[in-house]
Amino acid sequence: MSLAGPIMMDHDDGDDEAHLLAQLQQLHAQLQELRSGSRAGGTVQGNVLSPAPADMDEPMILVTAKKLEFSLPSTLPVTVLEAPAAISSSTRLNPFCTNCLWPLFHSIPSHFTDTLLHPGFTAYYQDYVALNQQLLETTASAISGISSNGDEVPNVVVFDYELMLLPNLLRRRFPDVSICFFLCIPFPSSEFFNMLPMRQELLRGVLGADLVSFNHFEYVTHFLSACTHVLGLETTPSRFTYEGRLVSLSICPLGVHPGDFDTTSDEAAARIEGLGRKLKGGKGLARRDGKGKKRVIISVDKLDACSGIPEKLMAFQTLLERYPEHGQRTTFYLVLDASPHPGSSRLDRQLNELVGTLNGKFGSADYCPVRYIRRPLSKEQLVALYAIADVALVTSLREGINLRAMEFVMCQQYSQEGVLIYSEFAGCASSLKGAIVVNPHHTDKVAQAIHNALKMTGTTKKVFHHQLLQYATAYTSGAWANRLVSELVRAAESARECNRAVHLELGDIKSFYERSSQRLFVLDYEGVLAPFAAVKELLRVDGEVRDALTDLAADPKNRVYISSSRSRRDLESWFGDVPELGLIAENGFWIRPAGRNASIADVHASPQPTPLSGANGVNLLAQTLSSDSDNSGGGVGLNLMESAETKEEPLNLMERLQELAELPAPAEKRRNSSGGSLTPPGVMMPPLRAGLSPPRVLRSASPVPTITRRNGGRGGAAAAGGGGDGGGGGDGGGIDDNANLNGGAHGVLQTDGGVGSAAGVHGAGFVSPRTDMELASGASLSPGTPTEHDSDEHGGAPRWLCFGHPNLDLSWMKRVTAMLREAAESTPGALIEAGESCVSWHFRDTDPDFGLMRAKQLQLHFDEVLTAAPVRTQLLLRRKCLFVYPATVNRSRMFNRLLRETHGDRSFDCIFIASTIPAAEDQYFDAARGAHSFTCTVGKGVSRAQYYVEDNLEMLKTLQALGALSEMLKEAANVAPEH
Repeated sequence: MSLAGPIMMDHDDGDDEAHLLAQLQQLHAQLQELRSGSRAGGTVQGNVLSPAPADMDEPMILVTAKKLEFSLPSTLPVTVLEAPAAISSSTRLNPFCTNCLWPLFHSIPSHFTDTLLHPGFTAYYQDYVALNQQLLETTASAISGISSNGDEVPNVVVFDYELMLLPNLLRRRFPDVSICFFLCIPFPSSEFFNMLPMRQELLRGVLGADLVSFNHFEYVTHFLSACTHVLGLETTPSRFTYEGRLVSLSICPLGVHPGDFDTTSDEAAARIEGLGRKLKGGKGLARRDGKGKKRVIISVDKLDACSGIPEKLMAFQTLLERYPEHGQRTTFYLVLDASPHPGSSRLDRQLNELVGTLNGKFGSADYCPVRYIRRPLSKEQLVALYAIADVALVTSLREGINLRAMEFVMCQQYSQEGVLIYSEFAGCASSLKGAIVVNPHHTDKVAQAIHNALKMTGTTKKVFHHQLLQYATAYTSGAWANRLVSELVRAAESARECNRAVHLELGDIKSFYERSSQRLFVLDYEGVLAPFAAVKELLRVDGEVRDALTDLAADPKNRVYISSSRSRRDLESWFGDVPELGLIAENGFWIRPAGRNASIADVHASPQPTPLSGANGVNLLAQTLSSDSDNSGGGVGLNLMESAETKEEPLNLMERLQELAELPAPAEKRRNSSGGSLTPPGVMMPPLRAGLSPPRVLRSASPVPTITRRNGGRGGAAAAGGGGDGGGGGDGGGIDDNANLNGGAHGVLQTDGGVGSAAGVHGAGFVSPRTDMELASGASLSPGTPTEHDSDEHGGAPRWLCFGHPNLDLSWMKRVTAMLREAAESTPGALIEAGESCVSWHFRDTDPDFGLMRAKQLQLHFDEVLTAAPVRTQLLLRRKCLFVYPATVNRSRMFNRLLRETHGDRSFDCIFIASTIPAAEDQYFDAARGAHSFTCTVGKGVSRAQYYVEDNLEMLKTLQALGALSEMLKEAANVAPEH
């Protein structure tokens, strides 16, 4: 039989009994091993013992505003810094703590609302602030006293919700002290926490700690959700950054000290036996198997709204009504172990009425069903009562963790026959496998659980007790302190290992800038020059940003590149009118070299197609002109031929470009020189190199759009330029147009609209047609006007270079886009952006939790279904975007090529990189390490960068200052020869 949950038996069964005994022996052996390991803080995960952590060798100061409900082993180097009596009393009576935070954190908004509407609510909060200030001074005195003695500054643990502002106050006073904040009570879900008017102040106070710890994982998720919704932080389940620091999260369940609950000494045994005889009658515990044995149910609670005391009494009433055999022999001991909670007078009256009703209905002259003890018992009395109890009833409606349950388990080592009934809404319920977990609101089920516990066999009880004892022994108060300090030390070390960037000052880079002769700037657009946005229309370039970049790029010593994951069409629309700027689109898939006459050598590291030169070029053009092209409108459709041997090949880069690179342009700018009909927008072709054959592609579903040529005429010609010195002539190979062979270093494939049409191919270089971005930027298309992109006298450099392999498989894009579109339809606020080589799924405008969850689900799904595809997925938390792109495309490859670029014989001697994307930082910053390199990020956060600026405005001012410095250096250089 399974021991994962409570198995109830009304009689002993031979096979079950033997199985239980075997399980009991196994658990007993594990328990003995656990006891030896728990002295060093050993832990249990499930049924597997984990290695015990090392003994605590780091001193700790535990700061609390109230008396602790547990004790710590005296052998641990822990100093408990409790608040003075006056402060402790004011804490207990502070309305902000008792009537605001406590009910709200326990998900009881009605109590909080009453306090919020109170005229003195602001004064209540000011008292709370004053309380934290008082504890700050107390803690500061303790830390200063230890430091003055030359001892190591201890780790500081701030305990519970009364001191949520203290971690940040300590951080300001002692920046280098390791601080942990432990919350003993539950952390509420975001819809409850967001009701607090001072929610930001409380969160910022907690985030002054290096480590934030909770009793249960559920509370961690709630805390992360609050940080996301209230402060807009980008979080992960284990850590996140806040104000340049790494804040770690942990789960460290609190426990009790086993030494406080001794049941093995002769004195304790005599006390337990005496109480057993008094409450059970006859021979006390020796008569536990008699027919007329009496049963004891115990519940030790605080008088507050979350203890679920009325629900317990109602469940006990149901038990006596439904199972009358328990009457006259089962007594419920209800013990209040602390003074009443402020504002509990109404609950007190309700309990008195319920107890009176139960005793009046089921009691008799010699039987009292409910013993209501309204005063705290001594520890000895409580241990004896725990030891003889048959059932412990812990039915909290909401609680961080119930230490009374752990006390019951420790005391049950005397008899090992008590059963724990535990609320599913109390902390760590899922870890207590030996308990009967119930919903306290379902009183019928609670009554059924009590009945099953009273009828359970002795062997089953022992097995369940050993399961509970495993947990209680592993998670003691000493182990809690040990783990907490260990986690804090690791968190502090991790924070120190992360590079904390230094604020960038102009003086840091000025001297390098003045002495350098060749400088490289690579700046991310989103996050560095403009705030993040999901909708690209919100990313329009500010005039000051454009002017600063223009001034910086005007210096002939500077090469300035703007990098983005957006399409080259977007970058052209933003920066196309600044020809000196270099543009990097789709994370390095496309690049427009910086400088009017700039070029980058060796763009393709992989094999390239052959140039379209000589007769081969004419024949290839003849093959690519489809016989079914529509010439009636004056335009010629250029189609790539479909061959039998390429029918089954996947969609490749060239065909993808033909499908996606279309952009509508103003009608008057797309008419041919003769005023003919409109031609479709242009297509960017990948670059070509000499010596290789062109890639084979599938037939497009629709005719490939033609490209308007500026210097074309009514009649077209197919021109192919030979590599180097030029070419000769050849005939059209069955084409009506003539073929002219013109030489050129870098060619442009262009076709003319009109009555006739032609394609010109120039030289062994890059094939780059008149692009749709040029149309969008308003370039003149009047015939006969030469441009730098199609005229050799201007250098012949292509406007955009492709760093993707021409035969790159992009067949996955259609499938990925469909899946992302479907996900966007079911995620309000999500947007899809498809480029020529990548697809982005933006969730910035969605619900933060839901959007992030869907993005992670999509990432995992793509990792599974696209295993064989040459694709990579990247989740950018700061940008709030899921990016899917070819695996062979990365910024590192592109950036390394930029570093190899030279001006004549001199390489870059001053490099400035600014990025906010972690993956880009890894690729950029690692390649840019050196005394002459400056790596920068925006915002004070954990980063691999050397420097940071506060925001986009400060980055703008930095670039403006460098541009002004260039102008000053230029003027100084002009003045020097005159002297």
